[in-house]
Amino acid sequence: KSTPAARVYSGKFMSKDIVGIAERDGVVSFSFMKDPLKAPYLKEATNMQADGFTLHWNPVVDADGYYVEVKKKAPFLVEEDFTKVTASDGDISSTLDNHTSKKGWTGYNIKGLDEAIRVGTTSEMGVLRSHSFNCTADNFTIYVTLRKSALKDKEPYIILGIGDVSWGNSLRVYSFTLSTALLESYGMGEDGWATIPFEFSKERDNYGTSTFFYMDTRDENNSDNGEGYRVDIDDIHILSGDYASTVSRARIP
Repeated sequence: KSTPAARVYSGKFMSKDIVGIAERDGVVSFSFMKDPLKAPYLKEATNMQADGFTLHWNPVVDADGYYVEVKKKAPFLVEEDFTKVTASDGDISSTLDNHTSKKGWTGYNIKGLDEAIRVGTTSEMGVLRSHSFNCTADNFTIYVTLRKSALKDKEPYIILGIGDVSWGNSLRVYSFTLSTALLESYGMGEDGWATIPFEFSKERDNYGTSTFFYMDTRDENNSDNGEGYRVDIDDIHILSGDYASTVSRARIP
């Protein structure tokens, strides 16, 4: 007996890592991994050739190795690298559509960086919202590459979630403090960037054909009055279906 009770197997990929596989007298036993490592988000591939390429990612702490699955094309629901943004653009809150690969982005207190954006200021919260997308798959994962841009002792509080355009409300929300320890657990590089995945499922979150991603930045006390609201975002990728399931966890050989 397990607590909570195990879900009935439906024939679909369970997306659970297992360890301690053993066989004795014809009986195979194993254990589900309690705290599976997070998979790194793949950066842009280089050295593209007809017979190969080079992949890049930040290492995951405690990982002994990685499984890499190659597919013809990832089913991106949202793919935004902010490559049209420069540091000289200033506040681009009202002109986000001129700086994104697809129209429909909106925001408040959004400042341009070099191929990245800064959400929030030293004294005011920031808001970022994506264009709407349609996901018919049973699940999808949002990968956000971000870093703290406030003072070293300030750890901004993030509210990240999805909503529905037709309903006008939130469907699911992740709330967390963007601490240095959290970033390090997702393979933070020397430049402070780390990619964090956020998983959503149709069964739990009831998303539909007009879903959008949003993120609010607050100060370290989850307050609208204070300091430390700023968060830098390098890219946002939303992947649907089985692809998102297979890359959302690190694999240890």
